[in-house]
Amino acid sequence: MLPMGIKGDVILTQNGTLLTGDYRFENGQAGSVQGTFVNNILVLERIDARYGRMGRLEGTLARDRQSVKGSWYSYDVTSGQPLTGAFALDRPGEEGGS
Repeated sequence: MLPMGIKGDVILTQNGTLLTGDYRFENGQAGSVQGTFVNNILVLERIDARYGRMGRLEGTLARDRQSVKGSWYSYDVTSGQPLTGAFALDRPGEEGGS
């Protein structure tokens, strides 16, 4: 996640157009995600285990179907942190991914 440079893992499960999953960032933040995947567009809401609803991620699946890139939006306007930025989700490969 940019501009902060935070990396982590997101595990997603798809049931039709609905997505659910869990995430853990290298900075210790963890929680759940839920959203939709329709017409190669991913929309997820991030729910932090400590703070609750934290923000939304919207991205597009790459043509090779191995990554999603897009923007994130924070719901926390009082944190002093950026309110929007870029993100990328990469499917782990044989060489390892994040």
